[in-house]
Amino acid sequence: MSTNQNLIRAFFIESKNMNLFDYFSSRAKKDGYISIENIFQEFSFHERSHAKNFLRLINTSDTLENFNYNHIPIASTLENLKMMIDEKEKIIDLYLKYSKIADEEKNQKACVKFKTIVKAHEYHIKVLKELVENIINQEFFSSSEKIFWKCLKCGYIYEGTNPPEICPACGHDKSYFVKIK
Repeated sequence: MSTNQNLIRAFFIESKNMNLFDYFSSRAKKDGYISIENIFQEFSFHERSHAKNFLRLINTSDTLENFNYNHIPIASTLENLKMMIDEKEKIIDLYLKYSKIADEEKNQKACVKFKTIVKAHEYHIKVLKELVENIINQEFFSSSEKIFWKCLKCGYIYEGTNPPEICPACGHDKSYFVKIK
């Protein structure tokens, strides 16, 4: 397996995940998690950037003989979060192997690209795990103590253990509120 073949595979992986995050953002909105919708959209944008970076390094005279793609259904927001954590953990392992191959082939640009994109995926996993924990513990729209909540639509700030059911400033429902840390 050559570095160029790995770059092609990585391009397809990132392109697939860009679309998955985009699809999952719609489901998060439907499930009432506007802030997760926004995070999924942000991560989709990150995946697009990763794909473009890999594409720039590909020797286009090469082709990919075999690429497996598993169908991934759009499930509940919680299941989508868990699936992307698992997917990103696999990608990290794969990219670290690809980085080693690139290093052995003296392709430092590809080696560095794989390693640096791993850092972004590690950050994504951290954020996704926090979201899973908040949903499972029913802490996404609640807090044990008074905190500040911000409406993502209009910027209204509310203090309480839960966001208001309806934003008094713009009329959007509580799904638009996020905790302010």
